[in-house]
Amino acid sequence: QLLLKHHSRVMTLYYGRNHSRLALSAETRAMFLKTMYEEAARALGALAGPQFVSPVGEARKAALVSFISGKDAAALTKAAKRGDVSARPIRAGFCLNARPCPYGGIESITHCLGGDDGKGCPDLLLDVTKGASIKLYEKAVDGQLSAVDPASPRWRALQLEKRSIEKYHAIVKAQDR
Repeated sequence: QLLLKHHSRVMTLYYGRNHSRLALSAETRAMFLKTMYEEAARALGALAGPQFVSPVGEARKAALVSFISGKDAAALTKAAKRGDVSARPIRAGFCLNARPCPYGGIESITHCLGGDDGKGCPDLLLDVTKGASIKLYEKAVDGQLSAVDPASPRWRALQLEKRSIEKYHAIVKAQDR
């Protein structure tokens, strides 16, 4: 699931059972696409709320979500359909980078939060409600760290991941939530 960058178990089941190759009627396909774009618009609309914070600061968040203010769900749905706006859910929140990201944010948050260079991605909005999920992920990383040879590249990657997890917790704590 992680290697395939599937955000949930349902995605793995969907592709594993060959549902992606189902022949849908034109009406069903149109309804599916309409619902998909409406869901994307709903997610975009929520990004301006207090649940999401930018690790770079409040001014960056305001710049990232400026396209949302004044737009209703229908306008956001059209913008998502045209590809004018982009918001991908990732492990720690949402990525608003319109370009394909080589790092993903699903299997690792190191590059998103800057565990490797300290900067982090300016197109990231952290979801402060994912604290419990991040704590579970931290336990998994700790378990892997204890089982991996400290001289290996994997151990170094896990250390960077651990640093990014700590950065997530620090940012959320700084928000006074």
